[in-house]
Amino acid sequence: MKEGGLHSQRKKRNRGSPVLDSVDSFDEAYIRRIILTFYEKGEIPTFKNILTKVKEAPVNFEGFLTSLYKVIKRIGFSYKKVESGRKIIMERDDIVFARCKYLRTMKQNRLSENPRPEIYLDETWVNQNECISKCWTTPDGNLGPKLKTGRGARFIIVHAGGMDSFVPNGLYYYSDKKMEIRETIMIP
Repeated sequence: MKEGGLHSQRKKRNRGSPVLDSVDSFDEAYIRRIILTFYEKGEIPTFKNILTKVKEAPVNFEGFLTSLYKVIKRIGFSYKKVESGRKIIMERDDIVFARCKYLRTMKQNRLSENPRPEIYLDETWVNQNECISKCWTTPDGNLGPKLKTGRGARFIIVHAGGMDSFVPNGLYYYSDKKMEIRETIMIP
């Protein structure tokens, strides 16, 4: 280079990528469907899982993780931290396994010659000051419920029942005045 001469900035070349250019709108729609299917099944769509699926027919994607990342961004997905109140329910593998084991046990019981009765346990609660959300009141608001719903004692009701009726002496109820943690109270 000569000193004192004029120099222009290098122009950026926008070179295309054969892998990215080969992904058409059909492939993009199929990749979108793959990601949504993971969520429908309750699985987390990782790049590795998605890449495995898109390398199969009909997409036959020839790129790797970086190219797949660019395609997924182009489709409109973004990779970011998930909020604490997740909108999509994910199931853990151990929960899925426990459900399958439970269903197999129930099926074996129902098909056996001498099936044991199926008993189900449930609980509910009622707040002492539970009130309706709407009621007739005067324009100045002097009439109507004064207590907030969350105040006061909570009554917890537990009962067990089967196909024919409730279990005799299966009803258990108590008042949780101090709002103690319910899991620490033992059911007799």
